[in-house]
Amino acid sequence: MAIFSQSTGLLLAGLLINTVGTAQAMEPDILIAAAAPPVTRHTETAAISMLMQQARLPGQSNLIQQALIRFSRLEPQPNAGYWLLAADIAQQQHQFTRAKAALEQAAQLQQQPQIPLMQARIALVEAKPEQAMRYCQQLLTLQELFLFELCSLEVAGRNGQLANSYPLLQRVAKRNDIPAELRLYLQAVLAEQAEQLQQPVIAAQHLEPWLAQAPVPIWLKWADLLMTTAPQRVYAQLNKLAHELQLEDALLLRLARAEQLVKAGNRHLAAVTERIALRERRQDLLHSADLTYFYLFLQADNAKARRYAFINYQQAKEPDDLKLAQLSGWTQTELASLTKKGIL
Repeated sequence: MAIFSQSTGLLLAGLLINTVGTAQAMEPDILIAAAAPPVTRHTETAAISMLMQQARLPGQSNLIQQALIRFSRLEPQPNAGYWLLAADIAQQQHQFTRAKAALEQAAQLQQQPQIPLMQARIALVEAKPEQAMRYCQQLLTLQELFLFELCSLEVAGRNGQLANSYPLLQRVAKRNDIPAELRLYLQAVLAEQAEQLQQPVIAAQHLEPWLAQAPVPIWLKWADLLMTTAPQRVYAQLNKLAHELQLEDALLLRLARAEQLVKAGNRHLAAVTERIALRERRQDLLHSADLTYFYLFLQADNAKARRYAFINYQQAKEPDDLKLAQLSGWTQTELASLTKKGIL
């Protein structure tokens, strides 16, 4: 979702929570909550879900802890909205077994298109495209033809059918009636497929018009796509963002690298070095992609980069994660062998 993108796939899975059915189901609760102070379980679930979406924006990741605390106080509820939220929180923490179990609970309570969409996304994060396609096909049963097209074209791209899937996605992107969350999903998939076709500048163009409303992983992907060819643009955009917000570590890492490339000093490098040292002391392996990035590009240490890339690939196996592992010295043969043995 990942290289440098700290799993765009996880982002997409989270974005899908509020695309269609659930958002419509929750809207009355939100209106009621605004009109009446007493908080019900339904309104609290809706509020936490909104908090999770806000936490994905630049400078807002501190809200995740608040969402986790509030969710921990809820009793399990017999409605799909609760279990969709449980799945979102679990996948955000890379707890995919728990996320899948929560989605199964949601499916038993109420069939909603977000459920197979999230299941497909998690299957892709786990490098299981055939399983992902089976989940996409469930959208046909729900008569969600547009979502099926989007889901299946993403999976087709992962299966090496880019020559067919990418032009079809470009055609889909011309529609002007796509909801905001699905638009971000579509643009992220377009960018991924353009990158796989060795078109990084075009891939970045798929993302740039949407940056103002984009969550962190889309900012990261945009920065990574342009870091080699246009580091000045990356530095200017992220430096501006840094003056307005306290950037997440992943964004600060890109800013520090762009700062080096344009020879603008090392102020941001000093700041991110402190943060990385703190993560290492805490053994915060949930952010192993950030640790890998730091030891690849900012403070070269091949042994540490290789170690953290391995841990990251254990957690997520999307194209960006594979690329990060390969840059750290792992071969695809080694990774495939470890996966086959159940080590990855």
